[in-house]
Amino acid sequence: MRIRSLSPSDRAQLIDIVNQDPRRGVGHEKVLTRLVFDHQADTMLARKGYTRESVPEAGERVFLRSTGNLSTGGTATDMTDTVHPDNAEMAVRAVKAIGLDVGGVDFLSTDITQSYKDVGGAICEINAAPGFRMHMAPSEGRPRDVAGPVMDMLFPPGTPSRIPIAAVTGTNGKTTTARMLAHINKLAGHHVGLTTTDGVYIDGQRTVSGDMTGPVATRMVLSDPSVDVAVLEVARGGLLRAGMGVRHCDVGAVLNVKADHLGLRGIGTLEELAQVKRIVVEVARETAILNADDHYVAKMAEKTKARVLTFGIDNDADFRAFNIEGHGVEGTDFTLRCMGREMRVHSPLPGPPDDIWYSIR
Repeated sequence: MRIRSLSPSDRAQLIDIVNQDPRRGVGHEKVLTRLVFDHQADTMLARKGYTRESVPEAGERVFLRSTGNLSTGGTATDMTDTVHPDNAEMAVRAVKAIGLDVGGVDFLSTDITQSYKDVGGAICEINAAPGFRMHMAPSEGRPRDVAGPVMDMLFPPGTPSRIPIAAVTGTNGKTTTARMLAHINKLAGHHVGLTTTDGVYIDGQRTVSGDMTGPVATRMVLSDPSVDVAVLEVARGGLLRAGMGVRHCDVGAVLNVKADHLGLRGIGTLEELAQVKRIVVEVARETAILNADDHYVAKMAEKTKARVLTFGIDNDADFRAFNIEGHGVEGTDFTLRCMGREMRVHSPLPGPPDDIWYSIR
């Protein structure tokens, strides 16, 4: 065997030629990963008695990795049309044997087009969360939409794929209102995810403590598979920093706009604060609930396409709460009158006196 010498600049040029492929990028940003000459490549060369300066003979194959993963610079060839039926059937049985609905089988074979019964072979790994990019954008072969069947399995046509979302904002009373709404939904049999200024609650249990009124908390609630109703307390700070965390909500409520938080994050007037708070009703799809007694809130009805319901103590309000009782630690009972109907409601939170209740609800 004759080993010729290759200068470092020539070696770098060869790697650059491969990396010029527009499909190659850093990490998983593209369908292929850029080549990197590192310690593992040196180890593989040393096994053949080569160094970085060695020049292999024409036609000789030299491996720089012990695996062919896409994440380490490998390529993928789609063999779906040519894989032997015995090999495909064996992979399906292996995935079912360990109870997976979706699985990726790493199978070692000298020729995937021949049955493992004839040429041998072995499963070295089964992935419960396999990558899709080698199938959707293979280096060679026909691309295949492997993600489509998975989505159809998770969300069959005609089945609900979204949960109801209620968003509550305002200057005062957000936490009380959001917790009461979450409790009402829990009593109705729902598994509620709640975000508030004192934490994230899943089905009444606090899972994360602290001020959780921004989009990070929203993602926590919506990513929990057990939650079937979300109640979000939405604060001014979160809206200004990163928005709501959702494109739309089903119900958006604005309780009031007061001067308590002026001067923070560039908001210096009530008009500016109202513009921030009204985002909740601008993205509401079904119903916008507005305080008829607050001038800045009532004007938000012009900025929403949802059905508008108002509340308050004046004669133009659509609904109001009254007859508040039991202001102790065991909670508060009151009657909710809405559109000519009355309903008795129990809140687990101690209720404030009537005059304060009417000013913040």
